[in-house]
Amino acid sequence: MVDPVTLKCCQNSICASCAIQLPACPFCRKSYDDFEESYTKAPRNFSSMLDELQAKCPGCDAVMQRDQIQSHFEKKCLVALVRCNGCIVAFPRSIFHEHVEICLGIKVACELLKQLIERAAINSHQSNFCPNVEMKCQQNCGLSIQRCHMEQHLIKECSETKVYCSASGIGCKW
Repeated sequence: MVDPVTLKCCQNSICASCAIQLPACPFCRKSYDDFEESYTKAPRNFSSMLDELQAKCPGCDAVMQRDQIQSHFEKKCLVALVRCNGCIVAFPRSIFHEHVEICLGIKVACELLKQLIERAAINSHQSNFCPNVEMKCQQNCGLSIQRCHMEQHLIKECSETKVYCSASGIGCKW
């Protein structure tokens, strides 16, 4: 019994989520005109007694006190399904860690950029886009330059970049 309520018609207690679904009291069969007016919260000592009962986890059948079932199922039960944030597929907790290690939708750190990138795109990011990747100079001067500084290197620093005379348009051969 989860979140027990006491029915006013006969003083019996029932699970609140079950009571809401029923058109009448399951004990005395009196119909509910207004369900919200037909019950009260069960006494605290009744809930405490229920919590001390032994119950089985709905996933792994482990037996424990009733008040520990929900926490166990949400955090420890190896059979309970856990949804992956990367691919939104649910896996049993027992294999979830293995899935996370290979899921292409999970974001992983680009160590050079200090930013999270989807695992599926990390190689492409580092090969083609990451501004902090060291690359060989495009003019083959022998230096390795970060992608974000390559343009400046080619224009101002590279010894292999050809510099044309500003007067080449009027015939200078340099």
